[in-house]
Amino acid sequence: MFAKILSFILFFSFVSAACSGNTTLYAASETSALATCTTYSGNVSFATSVAGDVNLDNIEVITGNLNITGASNITSLTGNHLSSLGGFILRNLSSSAPMEFVRLTNLTNLIFYGFQALSGFSLSTDLTWISDVVIEGSRLTDIDGLGLQNVNTIGSLSILRNQYLENVSLPNLRTTFSSIDIYGKGFLNLSLPLLSRAGPLDLRHIAYLYIPTLEALDGGLSLYDTKLDTISAPKLGSIDSLALENNTRLYNMSFPSLYGIYGYMIMFNNSDLSTISLEALEWITYNTILLGNFTSISFPAMTELEGALDISTSEDMDCSPFEHMVKSGIVKERLQCNTSEKAISVLPPGQTQTSISNQSAPTSGGTSEGLSTGAKIGIGVGVAGGAIGAIAISASLLLIRRNRKKNQAVNESTKDEKEQKDPRVPAQPVHELEPENIQELEHNRIANEMGADREVLEAQGSEALYELPVGGPRERQELEGDTPRLHSPVRERDSTSQRDV
Repeated sequence: MFAKILSFILFFSFVSAACSGNTTLYAASETSALATCTTYSGNVSFATSVAGDVNLDNIEVITGNLNITGASNITSLTGNHLSSLGGFILRNLSSSAPMEFVRLTNLTNLIFYGFQALSGFSLSTDLTWISDVVIEGSRLTDIDGLGLQNVNTIGSLSILRNQYLENVSLPNLRTTFSSIDIYGKGFLNLSLPLLSRAGPLDLRHIAYLYIPTLEALDGGLSLYDTKLDTISAPKLGSIDSLALENNTRLYNMSFPSLYGIYGYMIMFNNSDLSTISLEALEWITYNTILLGNFTSISFPAMTELEGALDISTSEDMDCSPFEHMVKSGIVKERLQCNTSEKAISVLPPGQTQTSISNQSAPTSGGTSEGLSTGAKIGIGVGVAGGAIGAIAISASLLLIRRNRKKNQAVNESTKDEKEQKDPRVPAQPVHELEPENIQELEHNRIANEMGADREVLEAQGSEALYELPVGGPRERQELEGDTPRLHSPVRERDSTSQRDV
């Protein structure tokens, strides 16, 4: 009986050891070592030497990652019983192979890096949630073969440096809890038809964007260096920030439901965008900077702009509506509005040095017909440079104030120390002792070196000698054995208590 129990324990220990840890397989046949495992606790990796058909059909759960790096000779990979996987990481595969995981319903991370092509990648139709999806450095032209068609929730989505990628479509994606970062090569079409809520949306070098149901962003909407001619988000209500920069083909933007921006709004170098109309926008909590070729800018519903409003346009545009916004208290800081014909600077009521200049700005020829090209560029650079300069000046002032406070504290501390000297103790003249007056301390005395503004007290009997600072409360500790005994504070000593040393 004991032998049977021992055999069972040894077998169980062997199986447990074989089904946990981080393991690397060097041949397809080595997957048989995992055949006894329904759950594998750890990471499973395939070396570059693995080739042929790889079968993981007996495993149901892998708590760690399934890593395949550079194993381009794998002809197929199946895991028909695998239902839960920590992460699926594929790197630098030069050839494609069918991969099927038809029962996989729980997947934390899906990472494709350096892929050349995919002939078939099948995930379970019940897989609806993935924590993180990363597709980077591939030669894919679309992501239709990645099994993401039924996913409705993603933690974060990153699609970067895929130079041949033309189409990204996630037809059922409704929510992302973190960021969406998609960097194309100038011709990428992005379609998110059901996306309603997301984190920061950072899009670069794309050519088409479809977000008809997007209602809220827990972050900013940033579009950089795109080839978009139109940006439309008909249901978008609130965002953290709005940044449109270097979108040289953009001529139309539509945010009819946008009512609030929790941070800043900046639009710069969108050369074809002449009109900005945000008819529902009520508030912006930080600065607004608009530089371009605008002929019309309107915020008819605006009730509060807590930062500054900087506008610079190469065209002739009426700045008086913004001047009224400042004077009525809607704009909390300053207005700077530079056009081809005038420059207006206005501070809110109650702030000093309100300056309004309606004189025509001179051109390079000295006339008032308009600013030169160099002047127009200078206006834009000046506004941006002014903002940067203001930040630098603020940082410098803060540093100066801190150093001033620190020096003041040091000076006050030194002054206090000087004021704490006992005025009743007269300064003692310095006397050089004659050789015959020099006495050696007795062996049972303790010698302490005196510092500035210190007095020496001779301990009686078994008392130790302490240095006591002049001024303030003093206490004497009488030592009995190893235990100090605390006495009441000693009163101020007169000059007769001072001993010559």
